[in-house]
Amino acid sequence: MRIYLDTCCLMRAFDDQSYPRVRLETMAISDVMEYFQAGLLTWISGKPLYQEISVCPAHDRREKALKWLRLVDEWQDYTSEVARLAKRFAKRSLGEWDARHVATAEIAKCGWVLTTDLTPIKRANKLPNLSVRVGNPTEAILEDIQGIFPSCPRLDWTTPSMNL
Repeated sequence: MRIYLDTCCLMRAFDDQSYPRVRLETMAISDVMEYFQAGLLTWISGKPLYQEISVCPAHDRREKALKWLRLVDEWQDYTSEVARLAKRFAKRSLGEWDARHVATAEIAKCGWVLTTDLTPIKRANKLPNLSVRVGNPTEAILEDIQGIFPSCPRLDWTTPSMNL
């Protein structure tokens, strides 16, 4: 399965882990990253993710997130087709960055765009004829991803491997 992670997912490990939701999302993202590294899922990304990370004002977060991008399996070009689709999505209430992420994933034929931001999840899933699902990483693990790999060993969530 082809998965697109947005910037919120890559930055989640830096958020306050004392909140249960943040901790669960961080663990789910860690699982997805393990699946990428094991070759069980394919990490698709594109120029919008790189650009959004590049403008992050927190230098340490930005540098770590940019290092994680070295693990991307496939880069979707930001073509005129992606740009047109992103404009269409932005006109339908998605924010500019969210529209770019969803359009990139849609053109790349991803199964999921994972985000920890609830607003694009609600708005994107109202878009007509969208083939990519937009959802929270915990939702994706519980509903879809784990079901694809029922024989996969459970990963040790107590030590997320997102520390490159």
